[in-house]
Amino acid sequence: MMPQTATNCVLSGFLLLVLMPWTSSFSLEGSLSSYAKFQAWQPCQNGSLSFEFQTSIPSALLMYTDDRVYRDYFELTLLVGALQLKVNLGGSHVRLNVGNNLNDSQWHKVSISRQGRTVTLSVDQLSVSQELYGQNLEFGRGRNSPVFIGGLPSEYRDRQSELTLQHVIYQPFFNGDIRNVLYSNCGAMLIRPKMLDHFGIVGETSLCTKDLCKNGGVCITMDTETKCDCSRTDYEGEFCETETQKSEATFFGSEYIFYDFMAQRTDHISSQSDRVEFYFRTEQHSGFLFYTGEKSDYISIALRSGTIMAIVNLGGGETKVDVSPSDYRFDDNQWHHLLLTRSSRKVKMTVDGIHSTERSMVGTFTMLDSKVLYVGGHPRAMRMGQGIIVTNYFKGCMKKVIYMADSLKLDLSKMASMGNSFVQVEGKITFNQCQDIVETNPITFTTPESFIPLPRWEVRKEGSSLSFTFQTSEDKGVIMYNRRRGNSDFFAFEIFDGYLWFIIDLGSGAFKDKIAKKINDKMPHHVTLKHFATRKSGSFSLDNEAKDYTVPGNSTNLNLDGELYVGGFGTSNEGIPKDLWAGTLGYGYVGCMQDLVLNENKVDLLMVARKNSRAGIGDRCKVETWVKCSTRPCLNGGACSEGWNRYMCDCRGTSYRGTQCQSVASTLNFDGGQYMKVAFPEESVTEVEDISLRFRTERESGLLLVTSSQKSSDMLLLYLDRGKLKLEISISNQKEQMTIGRERLNDLAWHTVYMTRRGDTLTLKIDDNYPSAGNIQDITPVF
Repeated sequence: MMPQTATNCVLSGFLLLVLMPWTSSFSLEGSLSSYAKFQAWQPCQNGSLSFEFQTSIPSALLMYTDDRVYRDYFELTLLVGALQLKVNLGGSHVRLNVGNNLNDSQWHKVSISRQGRTVTLSVDQLSVSQELYGQNLEFGRGRNSPVFIGGLPSEYRDRQSELTLQHVIYQPFFNGDIRNVLYSNCGAMLIRPKMLDHFGIVGETSLCTKDLCKNGGVCITMDTETKCDCSRTDYEGEFCETETQKSEATFFGSEYIFYDFMAQRTDHISSQSDRVEFYFRTEQHSGFLFYTGEKSDYISIALRSGTIMAIVNLGGGETKVDVSPSDYRFDDNQWHHLLLTRSSRKVKMTVDGIHSTERSMVGTFTMLDSKVLYVGGHPRAMRMGQGIIVTNYFKGCMKKVIYMADSLKLDLSKMASMGNSFVQVEGKITFNQCQDIVETNPITFTTPESFIPLPRWEVRKEGSSLSFTFQTSEDKGVIMYNRRRGNSDFFAFEIFDGYLWFIIDLGSGAFKDKIAKKINDKMPHHVTLKHFATRKSGSFSLDNEAKDYTVPGNSTNLNLDGELYVGGFGTSNEGIPKDLWAGTLGYGYVGCMQDLVLNENKVDLLMVARKNSRAGIGDRCKVETWVKCSTRPCLNGGACSEGWNRYMCDCRGTSYRGTQCQSVASTLNFDGGQYMKVAFPEESVTEVEDISLRFRTERESGLLLVTSSQKSSDMLLLYLDRGKLKLEISISNQKEQMTIGRERLNDLAWHTVYMTRRGDTLTLKIDDNYPSAGNIQDITPVF
């Protein structure tokens, strides 16, 4: 019998060691060395710690944790039947007392929670709160000690210097029962912390086995049974085993949810009170979140530079409400809860239950009129002006988006995910899951010569797509260009005269069109392209304003084998298609770009640029506001203009050249019988030209410039005739003649001629005079 007893004792001890980390209820003997040691608690700004106890002794230490000698601590004691909590954070000290006769041998639930500066102590149905007033209220800052329940290890009596609150070792230790020790770290879901060590535990029960509650549910021990708390999960059922209907939605930066109040009624709604509530998660610094309203009435909410801003207007003027903690941002890719409430002219916004701002509205109006509601973006945000905080669409996840106007309640995210007929979803929002959006680093093309070569864009039979975001202030530049070598197949995006143009040619005729809004406004703009090879058609969009296209001609396939140039057209513009005007004139793109996605594959442009040692590529996107031309960088009379974080010097009206008009330009002298001929290696076909030259003479007539072709009768002739400047252009036997110059130009003074052609439109200008314009109709240009 003795060996069997010994074996049983060893086995019993082994089982206790294994099960103790998940013990849900235990008893402490109350000796000078009894304690239970749990893993560290991380309260952050909105965490909590709770447990239940029963005892008959009036005074004892219940819980203690500190920051290992520095200055922060939490001490919870039972003092003559009442609870007392002492907290010191950042030098700010509070003491809270609650309850009485808690040593009645009945179970009592105690909870300690933080909501920013507010510390709350609760027992059963009673609560008290107090605010901290220190500067740094982050507990422990990574040095948190374990949490001790009921006492501390006896060795601390000889090592009191390791305790922040040294007298805690002399508190009477707890004698009684403890159960359901639960943490919320940093406001996250409840967890049952691991017991790391213990001494003096005389009894324990393990009704809550490790795997009893599923999917993050927390096991709670009752007197004779257990239950699973599923409240902080997306599951339900006895063991949190059944998945509830999720309402999470992932926005990728070009989508939005739209609700039309007019769809169910003939007029807008008017509300005395409003409530906007949702959760969001993002790494985006600024993005559109929510908007509802009608004309001068609106509620608008956005993320701006990592903080939350709302604007509310009832028709009497805007009231701005911002939540912007000095040491915290909301673009940290963590879930945040936002609640905005309005009652008459009082509005309050709270984020994470901690950070709160309240305002009284201006004006005398108390009702909000609403006609439309947008979540994640607004297709006309750029044009609306008032009420719009940021124009770029939201990129990240949202869930439980609920709007209440008086008694009307709209669960917008749930309605959108279920295809409710009153809710319109624009773009491909991913519902019922929150996808991590892998952000690529933004880059800047700092010069017109900088570009990044990529493998060709793969055109798939089932359809191909690409998208990107760009930002610039310059009015010309090739953004993207891909062609087939030795063939006319190509596609391109370019900026010309401040508009975004899309051009595509399958080999038998080009399609070219623009979206009619200026984009050189220093604001981010999002572009998408979808091409269907079998239908030789597709669509392109700019900031959700889309256009469909069908490519003319008999060819059906877009065959590409050359490199895809991003930010330019390569090292030379020879062979550039005539339809690509910015490329013909040699303008590469200068500005920012990010989020390039080719057929659902994100491209890290910065990594590619570094790997290939590309020059002229910056590793950030920053809009510099100071005026570069204010320093007068252009010398010798050069004209300065502002570019994207750079200045540009136009030296055409001077006798100098160079980036700052610093070098003397070459001068040719002609005696009336001489000429200079420039032969191009190949005939060029163009639709645009920029020509300028300077001259001075005393002769009243003479040839300045002529172009001709051996394959056609096309010709451009620029000459002086009796002291006036004349331009003749002949294309396909169609002629146009222009004369300019009120004064005689043969006055031995330097004069500058500027000639431009944009398709069938000509302009001719002398010096600083107004240009003259002409048109060439229905002809095909060849030079």
